[in-house]
Amino acid sequence: MSEDTQVIVFATAEAPQRKQLAEQGGFPVASSTRELTELIEATQSLRVVVVPASTGRDLTAITQVAQTLTWLESSGSVPQLLLAAPIFNDTYTIAYLRRRIRAATQRGSDALAFVAQAVDPFADAELFRRVRLAEQYSEKIQVSLCFDAKLPTKADVFPTLEQTMLTLDKLGATRVELARADLGLWEDGEQRFDLCGARALHTAIHLSARNAQHAAEHGDDGLAAGLLADHAAGFAHSHGDEDGHAHQHEHSHPHPHSHSHAHAHSHAHPHTH
Repeated sequence: MSEDTQVIVFATAEAPQRKQLAEQGGFPVASSTRELTELIEATQSLRVVVVPASTGRDLTAITQVAQTLTWLESSGSVPQLLLAAPIFNDTYTIAYLRRRIRAATQRGSDALAFVAQAVDPFADAELFRRVRLAEQYSEKIQVSLCFDAKLPTKADVFPTLEQTMLTLDKLGATRVELARADLGLWEDGEQRFDLCGARALHTAIHLSARNAQHAAEHGDDGLAAGLLADHAAGFAHSHGDEDGHAHQHEHSHPHPHSHSHAHAHSHAHPHTH
């Protein structure tokens, strides 16, 4: 990363432990749009790249970041602002989930419970899809998914870890492992429960920021796509014409598409598939 560029990580609901995220990722972290604004306004760099700490589930947070950056940009008194893609997408997330399943099988466990921070019903349903795909193409052990209470409201979620453990016990599981399915981190003595290690996390953040800079060289600052990140999420766009609601209305806002260019380039992907 060039010296005139500041990378800031935005902790979405998928990354509930801000302190650990900053320690492992090696970059400053903001956990609210207000903190993000303060960090941007205080920087001495010519360019700021904001990287969402997300696997692409918390789309509302990404849109909120894009709105904040767009507002700051309109003031004309801040550095060049770029919004990077989430540090992991569903493909890499599923690869890491499969890696955890494989490791649990090799250690002789007969069940694995993935734990994640609850975001919203649609984001949580997306994670069920990913875990199901990871289970389908992995060793055949019992795989479950459960959720932490949604912060900061501590709203009820389902299923919880306790409920999942009771279910696995009834199914006859005698050795159950735990693993994170988001960017949260648990530490219990010498045991670590996380989706990926610190080195992989730092590399993923760095690559996401570098790719954002590359896109900016071709005129794409990432803000337009970010503003529409949660456009198709939720009930409003989750039904078809069969329920009597034909989609004949027009949208008054543009739908930008990602740029494409013909020259060949390579990006190093250190993630394990």
